[in-house]
Amino acid sequence: MNKLPLHKDIRLYTFLGIIAFLFVHHYAGYFGHYGFDDIMGYGYYGKKWADGQLFFLNEDFFSYRWGFISLTGLFYALFGVNDDASAITSSLVLLLTVLLVFKVLKREARIVGVLAVLIYALDNWTMYYSDKLMPDTSVALATFAAFALIYTHHFEEKGTKSFKYALLLSLVLIWAYITKQSVLLLFPVFFLLLIIDVLQKRHRPFWIYTALCCIGMGLLYLFGIYLLTGDPFARFHAVEAGLDDNLGAGRSFSFCNYATQPWAVLWHRISYEMLDKFMKTGMVISLMLAVPAVLSHRFRDFITFKTAKAYWGLVLVLSVLSSNFMTTSYKAYLPICPDIRHFLFLVPIAAVVAAPTLCAFAQKKEKKLAFILISTLVFALATYAEVGNFEWVYLAIMGLVMLRSVLPNRNFIAGGFLFGITLAALAPIVSSMQTANKHSYVEQRAVIYNYLKDKKEPSIVLTNVIQKHFGQYLLEFNEHGPVQFYDYGALAELEFSDQTAVYVLVNGATRYMSNFSYDNLPRCIRDCYENKRPASIEVVYETKEVALYRLHNAQLLKQD
Repeated sequence: MNKLPLHKDIRLYTFLGIIAFLFVHHYAGYFGHYGFDDIMGYGYYGKKWADGQLFFLNEDFFSYRWGFISLTGLFYALFGVNDDASAITSSLVLLLTVLLVFKVLKREARIVGVLAVLIYALDNWTMYYSDKLMPDTSVALATFAAFALIYTHHFEEKGTKSFKYALLLSLVLIWAYITKQSVLLLFPVFFLLLIIDVLQKRHRPFWIYTALCCIGMGLLYLFGIYLLTGDPFARFHAVEAGLDDNLGAGRSFSFCNYATQPWAVLWHRISYEMLDKFMKTGMVISLMLAVPAVLSHRFRDFITFKTAKAYWGLVLVLSVLSSNFMTTSYKAYLPICPDIRHFLFLVPIAAVVAAPTLCAFAQKKEKKLAFILISTLVFALATYAEVGNFEWVYLAIMGLVMLRSVLPNRNFIAGGFLFGITLAALAPIVSSMQTANKHSYVEQRAVIYNYLKDKKEPSIVLTNVIQKHFGQYLLEFNEHGPVQFYDYGALAELEFSDQTAVYVLVNGATRYMSNFSYDNLPRCIRDCYENKRPASIEVVYETKEVALYRLHNAQLLKQD
């Protein structure tokens, strides 16, 4: 392909457009945090790193996720603990993934690369997590980079430079593992690629070097954990503690321990729950667009991946199957929790698979029947499952496919079709941004910044557990500062003095997220929630969603 000057390359403007949209998405549609894993996991430990406590470890399995925590800590050290600094890592990861998609598809027409990038970046949940304190987009980048390295070695370098690519692959995989152990879900995919290459008698040095490098780095990692904790398997024990529900409400994942639940729950998980989640969240869009490309290969060519397109198609199929069926424990059969963020790594792979075939359909109506059948099937299943507003998205995609199938091959028609698909993918993101503007996160942040953050007077703020976490995070986890947040469960242990100001922070959204009732709380706190204003309660700030009250008689908290 002839090189164009950079200023004439549509990929540059696509990349700049995505950067601009990331800013719009973050500042015009910021939803905030969940208040458990993100803040008390990555935010808290990121602050530890920012304070110089590198490789800080305890019994919490989140503390071992250095790949994401270290970068978060770096930006906290540079810019302080705030939502902008928290967003940098995930945003940069998304942009790096975009560049890698462009690189993988550099031999295709430029419009194919642009289309793949739009399929990836406009995935509803990829964009949602683009500014969140979560490592799942980082895992998506690492796994995609790993498959891209194998692709480059096999198809661009024609099997040369085996040690170089084996070393790079091992580094990427170990980085993925120290970011989040969910990368182990894809072990069967790498293993099957190895087996196929061995059976086809090709690339054996590459896999030998990869195995040796991975073993060596794994042993170094275990030795490092041993030096820090005295137990090389401390991380595995921490994960087991999480499965055993030893970390308290919100910090464990015992609800994903299928070994302790009825068989019906496990069967539901591995049979159709993942597909149901994909349809209800919109992730099925990238996958449905990739299906015609997967079906275009003869089975023998596909399973031996002798071409680049067959390779990516096989990687996608194996990744979907592995993420659905692979166990997360060696003790019992425990598929991963069906939280949609755990499957974000599928999106860039699906985008690379889908883009060339979707572009060919837009321009020449190739694979017309496959696109019609798949789009119709997804819409029918979505309607049957009552997935809500996404039914309209699937209806729009099906309608666009039907319309393109009957219209002649014209450039403006192809462009209109692709533009329509882009708008259909964009619609849920815009809707999510509108919903975020109705959420109270930004308002409660302003209340804490304006009324509490700079207070010099010793103060106690009582609230629900998620709002407590928000407050601790927004006060930069200052455990010895004058203002301290406590949830209502700590009332029995708290002592109140006349020198300490006592506040109650009410937030309807975090109350709902915390799933708590104030019925059994002291009368003065119930008064705050029920809009009763005795003389002992001073209104500091009050709106429909968020309110801050000062209690002038803290001893009332010891009464029913």
